Amino acid sequence: MTFTEHIDKQLEDYSQAFDFYIRHGSMPASMPSNEPLIEYMKGVLDRIPPVRRNDPLWTEVLKDDLMSYFRFLLKYFAPLEEKARKEIAFMQHFMNAPIEQKREMWGKVRNVISQNYSKFDVHIQGYASQFNGDNNHAVFSMLVADWQEACHNKLKETKRELLNSLRKQWERTNFQRARLDYEERKQLYAFISDHPQLTEIISLMGRTSTPPSTEKENHILTKYLPSSLSSNISAKEIDRIETGNNLECIIPSERALLADSDTQFLFYKRYATKELQQFSTFHYAVPQKTEEPTSHPRWTKGPLIVCVDTSASMYGKPEKIACSLLLQLLRTIKHEQRKCFLITFSVRSKSIDLSLPGNWNRVRTFFENGYGGETNGESMFKSGLDILEKDTYALADILIISDFCFPLPQKLTLNRIKKAQSLGTRFYGLCIGRHDDGYVKILDKMWQYKS
Repeated sequence: MTFTEHIDKQLEDYSQAFDFYIRHGSMPASMPSNEPLIEYMKGVLDRIPPVRRNDPLWTEVLKDDLMSYFRFLLKYFAPLEEKARKEIAFMQHFMNAPIEQKREMWGKVRNVISQNYSKFDVHIQGYASQFNGDNNHAVFSMLVADWQEACHNKLKETKRELLNSLRKQWERTNFQRARLDYEERKQLYAFISDHPQLTEIISLMGRTSTPPSTEKENHILTKYLPSSLSSNISAKEIDRIETGNNLECIIPSERALLADSDTQFLFYKRYATKELQQFSTFHYAVPQKTEEPTSHPRWTKGPLIVCVDTSASMYGKPEKIACSLLLQLLRTIKHEQRKCFLITFSVRSKSIDLSLPGNWNRVRTFFENGYGGETNGESMFKSGLDILEKDTYALADILIISDFCFPLPQKLTLNRIKKAQSLGTRFYGLCIGRHDDGYVKILDKMWQYKS
């Protein structure tokens, strides 16, 4: 998993926690209540006046702004989490090492603990005085357990300190920005409702009112069979340490308590009170993969790819039309939990995955960078067709918002379009202004909006 993918996964968890709290008034059980960003999110939501909390548009604006802020924070948190992961890996290595190697590592262990923790966190001198030759394993187990807990607590406190140092500036600027964003979105949604053509596009692209297609398509059904029940967690997959009594996820030092009769009672006590140290994520073994052909109706709730022309000829009202349509499509795909990819194009194309939480502010940045240059349709089509080849965007519909003042696709590109259409992809166009019949013959449907 790449750095960006890791942050995207974390943001998706926070996004779901936000929605859950709005609906139920509490955080999901899967999210630790003492996690710094969850604590902060809960505080923000608890301060919202009821009239705002019951306004879907206001919560939409707040969520996008909050997720953008969390994305910013998570980039600062990443090095702290990496440092903690390496330290936990060192603990595991020390705990699993034979006694001779433990003696060799002891000096480094003492230095790491002494330099990073106070005696109230990990009393290294106290543990050192307890070694007598007979109970060394039990002492090592308790030492590593305290060390891991201290490492986890230090990571949380460092995150809180960083969050608190930045929150005032964000909250000070966010209130005014959120109010302006709220009014802007309100106007854009009103613009959509006043234009039936745009509403038709949203209905068709979202496919919220059309029955499932009877068109049959051949697919390969992939099945995954687990090769074993589970496997050990590798250090690089550790997200955090938490307390509980899931025996499959407990850390090695807790399991080691069972090996000594003097410490077994401690293990059972922690198990009964759900205080065993355990990893927060569980890794399953790589499953065996089998494939078999199958046939089923075309997916009617598939992903979307939206291509917006940002050339100079689109400045002004066409820009407002594109923003309004895009915002409403984004609301639709969020509600239906679907994928959506945005491509902006003029001289060259740029893209952004709108399915990721907090990306609307990045979309606004795309448009605020200005319109200019000529239109490169080839670059746009290539980007869209390349995205179609990704597993998560197979059978996506493509919508092009443009004045279509650019040449028809080259032969190779046109062949790729036809192939995609034969596999189920539908190409739609919203032409702002006058157009000729060239793209009407290529796209599955074309709407015209005379600005």
